[in-house]
Amino acid sequence: MSIFIRIARSDPTGRCAPPPRPGRSMTEQADDGKIAVSPAAGSEAPQILVVEDSPLIADDLALMLGELGAPGVTIALSAGEARIALRSRRFDLVLLDVSLGDARADALLPDLGATPVVLVTARLAEELPPELAGMPLVGKPVQPEDLAALVRRYTAIASGQSI
Repeated sequence: MSIFIRIARSDPTGRCAPPPRPGRSMTEQADDGKIAVSPAAGSEAPQILVVEDSPLIADDLALMLGELGAPGVTIALSAGEARIALRSRRFDLVLLDVSLGDARADALLPDLGATPVVLVTARLAEELPPELAGMPLVGKPVQPEDLAALVRRYTAIASGQSI
């Protein structure tokens, strides 16, 4: 079973945003903006952060990763949520949407340190900002076989794992 972790988002009244549609994914949310604890934390499976401002695309990526055998995926729907996640744990890979609603992807580069990053974009490589040129990317809509190849390439995975 895959566990997905989502950074909680609050509406203007301070209440936690509702969970995704039933049956869509198993998501834990925390009211204080911190990442909820998950059984995947501390496991030897790759820890993957998906930074995508579209909840539908983020959930689709998390589901694809789960089907590929990644038991723990953290979803951040904004640059701010990504920064919280990056301060909270180490990730083996970050899938980063180029066009976030609240910031450009290159604004997160200093926060990522040495973590491998794969850009997720509908843009052509030639259309990327210079700061992102030459970074690995996967096109939208993301194909499961492309995602599997990138995850295998950019994560250190023990030979017995299914991803």
